[in-house]
Amino acid sequence: MQRAFALARNGRPGPVYVEIPADVATTEAAIPPYRRPLSGLRPAGDPEAVERAAALLREADRPVVWAGGGVGLSGAEPELVALAERLDCPVVTTPSGRGSISEAHRLAFGLVGLYRTESSARPVDEADCVLYVGTRLEELQTGNGRYLPQKARVIQVDVDASEIGRCVEPDVGIASDAKLVLAQLAAALPEVSGRPWTAELVAFREEFEGRVEVECAPANGDLRTKQVVHALNRVFDDGFILVNENGGQDLWSYYCPYLKVTEHRGCVAPAEQTVMGLGVAGAIGAKLAAPDKHVVCVTGDGAFQMYMKELPTAVQYKTPILWVVLNNAALHWVKWITRATGEKYLAVDFEAQPDLVAIARASGVHAEQVSSADGLGEALARARRALEDGTPAVLDCVIDTWDYAPGFVDFHREVWGLTQPEARVP
Repeated sequence: MQRAFALARNGRPGPVYVEIPADVATTEAAIPPYRRPLSGLRPAGDPEAVERAAALLREADRPVVWAGGGVGLSGAEPELVALAERLDCPVVTTPSGRGSISEAHRLAFGLVGLYRTESSARPVDEADCVLYVGTRLEELQTGNGRYLPQKARVIQVDVDASEIGRCVEPDVGIASDAKLVLAQLAAALPEVSGRPWTAELVAFREEFEGRVEVECAPANGDLRTKQVVHALNRVFDDGFILVNENGGQDLWSYYCPYLKVTEHRGCVAPAEQTVMGLGVAGAIGAKLAAPDKHVVCVTGDGAFQMYMKELPTAVQYKTPILWVVLNNAALHWVKWITRATGEKYLAVDFEAQPDLVAIARASGVHAEQVSSADGLGEALARARRALEDGTPAVLDCVIDTWDYAPGFVDFHREVWGLTQPEARVP
């Protein structure tokens, strides 16, 4: 067991499976004295490899740092920001890497792959050198390689040597702890003052963010998902922890700047699009881990229905969190693909949709339904006040059905070859 805890806390931290045979489990034995497992074991980068990586970054005119979840696991966020500022270069993140740099920072450009927007796509597409750090480069992050920088020199950093070269062919590979190697690189590099390319990108991002503000402005008429997620930053202007879910509509919460994560490690993302409902239940754990922070889970109605039985759990354990339910009465990622492939809809629509507000109120939770854009801001403000009074809250947002993020539509068309004219709504 001591060995299991040591493995769980070192290298690539994570769960460890311990199997105990039945005959061992039923054996009587004295419990040995407790010995604290070793932790904090950090391999530094090979100095020669670090120097070769630093040389590539010194020579680059358009370097980009691509940060994954390993940055947070290593506690390397300060080193990431310090290196980016030293290079004056853009930072893009995976969903698990989100929160390693505030998305209000001048050098933060958003997410990659399925989750990319105009502001994050441009620096990646134009990069001549990319530093991958703490990321496994999964399919949805890379678009099966389509969304990787095509003409860039590649530096790959991972604490697990088996990841080096698995999905990309690096010019330099460094098997190292992210925190140590980022500090090594910063120490080996001169400070860049005012990189022209970065200044162009910042101006482009600001123009794009202006367009997003106009798109998401409160207005009369049907409620759109982008308006919902964008309003969260206005109402929780002091920051919050975002807990993501899986679904075509709640993917809007992944798209920066429609929603910005500004809290340190302020995003809990499902591991590469896995089990539905993980975020709905997991938000309670996030609040227990960070009781002084606001916690918001953005979820579709499908995932919410799977785990809304945990509403009384949140009340019982005094974890005031907000569930923003994007309600289109369907499993809509599946429905989108069904429509794009010309198949008949089968078991994707909720023809008997329960009253989510009634269920939440019966559980002791503040709950409202929002069906128009003009009532959204006030409803969110009331939900925040409920949280501050110690009461969990649910907002049942009745949304426009086919309002999908441009990045979602582009990914399905460019990577999976699926398209439907009605899917992109201006």
